[in-house]
Amino acid sequence: MVIIAIIWMHAIFSSKILLTSMLVILWAAGTVYAFWWFEFKNLRPFDTNSSGEVIKTPVTELEQTLLKLTENEPGRIRVFHFWNPDCYCNRFNTQHLEQIRQQYKPQGIDFYLVVSERHKADTKQIRKIFGDISILETEGMSDLVPSTPSAAILKLDHGLTYFGPYSEGAMCSAQSGSFVEKTLDATLTGTPNVQVNSLAFGCYCDLQPI
Repeated sequence: MVIIAIIWMHAIFSSKILLTSMLVILWAAGTVYAFWWFEFKNLRPFDTNSSGEVIKTPVTELEQTLLKLTENEPGRIRVFHFWNPDCYCNRFNTQHLEQIRQQYKPQGIDFYLVVSERHKADTKQIRKIFGDISILETEGMSDLVPSTPSAAILKLDHGLTYFGPYSEGAMCSAQSGSFVEKTLDATLTGTPNVQVNSLAFGCYCDLQPI
């Protein structure tokens, strides 16, 4: 009887250890998956969409489209922010954009928010996030812009001086790059070089989700 009792207790103890081990493994796996989902699922090259297709931006067509959209606007230097409200990567970029607006808007630079036709009715949400920024609604922009959050800088007497992401890395924040600021500084001093930054790697989404 004693031997049977010992065997029975050992079996129960072993089962508890096995169950505990399985729960720990499942918890660890769930934690790793959640971390990947929130931090790395959107990491990709800037010129690649969510389907893995490489999209080479037709710079001339993008420039002409942006000029047409703002042909009646007075500003000489314009920053276009391409935005997808469903993109998780916006959580860091929105603050970065606001810092740029506060720094450069007093210097006569105009800012525009470009949204796809799918999100053109989200005016209330847009105003809550971006305040008084000018909103441009256009069809077909998702064919020209492979990823968001991203920006284009246009100087009327020079054309497009920058197109690409604000920064690189998983956070896409001011701490991980300053592509837009550097180009704006050069544009303000009259020495811009056209830069299409399509090789960056970071947290990006499509302009219009599939």
